[in-house]
Amino acid sequence: MILNKEQKESFKKITSPLIKWLNDNCNPYVKVVVDCRIAEILETIGWRKIMILNEEQQESFEKIIRPLIKWLNDNCCPYVNVIIDCRAAELLETVGITITDDYLVD
Repeated sequence: MILNKEQKESFKKITSPLIKWLNDNCNPYVKVVVDCRIAEILETIGWRKIMILNEEQQESFEKIIRPLIKWLNDNCCPYVNVIIDCRAAELLETVGITITDDYLVD
């Protein structure tokens, strides 16, 4: 997927507030992964403090993430994800996938 200039600018405009939100609300080992339906906040395993969002943070996260989810639906195919950390937002497109349940432990 190749973004045109307008898409690049709108992506930056939409993700910049989210990067600021991460810096204001999270430790530096947190990432947000977003696709066309879901936004997940992930924390690096082994970080010395478990992050728990309070209700106000959860509400502000939802408010700030919805424009990005809409942008993904308006500008990208369903196989595109965004990974955001406290420094950058990265747009990724799935080019291959393998799914297996062979190694799951009941």
